Amino acid sequence: MTKDEIKKVLKKYYYAKYNFYQLNQELTEIEYDIHKIMHPEPVAIIELCSGGKISDPTFKIVQIKQDVYERRKKRCIENINESAKVIDTVEAMFGVLLKHDPRMYRIYHDKYALNKTWDEVCCNMYCEWSQVHRVHAKGLNILANLKEGTK
Repeated sequence: MTKDEIKKVLKKYYYAKYNFYQLNQELTEIEYDIHKIMHPEPVAIIELCSGGKISDPTFKIVQIKQDVYERRKKRCIENINESAKVIDTVEAMFGVLLKHDPRMYRIYHDKYALNKTWDEVCCNMYCEWSQVHRVHAKGLNILANLKEGTK
């Protein structure tokens, strides 16, 4: 993985974590809606028991709704898996950086996990901008060499 590819993955991390949470909430809502379609309310069951019949158009509408929800669920699960892959990759990178140098880990964590600006990272580290960027560049070299070594 090149340095530019590593930077792209790191930049996706903050939003991947946010999306992961949001998509799990959406998946829960979709599953609840599917459950409601598959298990109608007691009022509908009583109507059926008292001689009412579900007409073919109503049955088709239920099938269409179920298909739509199933497609939404499938797309949601795919997006969750994609976000999880980014999260796992970046957290593995963070682990390597933490073992190598805690300052390096802190810079990467503040910048990419907390989505802070470079100025905020510098203030939190009590370092000058140039020093923070030197440590960041050193971290990129470590990650690039690590990824090349694992191929």
